[in-house]
Amino acid sequence: MTGVEIVRYEPSLREELIEFRRRGYETGFPESRDYLSWKYENNPYLAEPVFYIARKEGCIIGMRGMFGTRWEYGPARETMVLPCADDFVIAHEHRNTGVSSVIMREAIADLTRQGYEYVINTSGGRITVMSSLASGWRSATAVEPMVKRSKSETVRQAFRERVRGVRGLWRLARRSGATVISSTEPFRRVDKMGRLPAAEPGASIVAEQSPRVAAMAELIERLPYDGRIRQVRDEAYLSWRYRNPIRQYRFFYYERAGRLEGYLVLARYIECQLPTLPFHIVDWEGSSHTARGELLQCATEIASIPELGAWATGLSDADRALLDQSGFVPTDLDMRKRGMPCILVKHLRGNTPPDSWSLGGGQILDPARWDMRLVYTMHG
Repeated sequence: MTGVEIVRYEPSLREELIEFRRRGYETGFPESRDYLSWKYENNPYLAEPVFYIARKEGCIIGMRGMFGTRWEYGPARETMVLPCADDFVIAHEHRNTGVSSVIMREAIADLTRQGYEYVINTSGGRITVMSSLASGWRSATAVEPMVKRSKSETVRQAFRERVRGVRGLWRLARRSGATVISSTEPFRRVDKMGRLPAAEPGASIVAEQSPRVAAMAELIERLPYDGRIRQVRDEAYLSWRYRNPIRQYRFFYYERAGRLEGYLVLARYIECQLPTLPFHIVDWEGSSHTARGELLQCATEIASIPELGAWATGLSDADRALLDQSGFVPTDLDMRKRGMPCILVKHLRGNTPPDSWSLGGGQILDPARWDMRLVYTMHG
């Protein structure tokens, strides 16, 4: 495009980039600064921030960020660092002009030169997914969003669905895109929770505000691993992941004989745009079915969240049944029919047909090969 240049990030562009993202996402300035610093400057897998920046007449008009992720797969637990595409912003007056395509062409070319085999996107919205699929990305797995609603919220949701689109009544329905500040009450209830006895002999459940990264990583390491593709959840990752400045977390721990045997993590979106749910279960592990079931029951009952989201993708049949028994039901049904939300992958080496994209001896686009969780994404 005439007059547009694509440049890599350098520290001299930091303040201008922060302000550009703040305007594009209409978020508070401190949040934008802290978020980009956490996500890119302090990322445990890429030594330097990676942004592809479109400039015209000396000003930023578009950006695409790539932060580092590390995945493990196969019986030998091989690992691979993959750049993850996120933070895609185009100045309003330059949208639909082809700037986004120019940015992505340069990004893909540069990542290919660096030797990466794949690039991934774990947090794409509907528009991003549609445009990405049209430009050679492919869906690796749909994520199957679920929701648990209180009785009163279920009634309100049914009413909103009936009146949405009815002339003169649309004001009574929550508008998609409206920004809301989520309630702090559920986490206040969690913070008042004492240590609770669990069903297994010598076991108990406690809730805390901080992650026990060493104990959580040790638990994950000793639990059986089936070889599916998943984010490496070691101490470095967990320590970084739960410092996200635009989320708040509460951690439910299942202990037995002084050792961690399970955990469940609730995330609160401090601010979000509807219809995004403000609260989600982002990770959930346990050494026994009993531990996982009690964690789920305790978290949902103590927090008493009117609308609580979760993902079912990758769960065992037994854990799906636990969600069902706790009142979780499929949501975003229209998106589900279209295979969204989903995890996107793009192969960077040559014109290899998608059905031969492989990782660890198996197809990377096979949904059954993925153990996908909200905590691996920027949704969590």
